[in-house]
Amino acid sequence: MEYIIGVVIIVAVIGIYVWTYSLNQKIEKPEGCEEVSCSGCKVDNCVSRK
Repeated sequence: MEYIIGVVIIVAVIGIYVWTYSLNQKIEKPEGCEEVSCSGCKVDNCVSRK
């Protein structure tokens, strides 16, 4: 019985994640929101910087 409860909780968490991710993809960007450019950042070891 303990394993079933654990599996149900894990499936529920994954389901909530997928559901909220899909809802987030449907939302439009707000006006004034622009893409971030790496030219203004002075961090040399940034993962996003190419």
